[in-house]
Amino acid sequence: MKKTTVSTVNPLTHQVPEACQRIGVSRTILYALIKEGEINPIKIGKRTLIPDSELIRLVDRMQRGEKVRLRAEA
Repeated sequence: MKKTTVSTVNPLTHQVPEACQRIGVSRTILYALIKEGEINPIKIGKRTLIPDSELIRLVDRMQRGEKVRLRAEA
């Protein structure tokens, strides 16, 4: 009898909707963070991908009480 193995793969990058969901912000806020240089995206063609490491770095900074620039809200 052959066993089936289920593999869980954690992506290294996220599309914008998944990145928003991962850190609990709106699309507008995510793009404001990108505009302010708080998150550095990767562009592949027309796709904007957000490295998981950028999301983790942002959350870590916020947990340490560092200020996050977010002027571009509107």
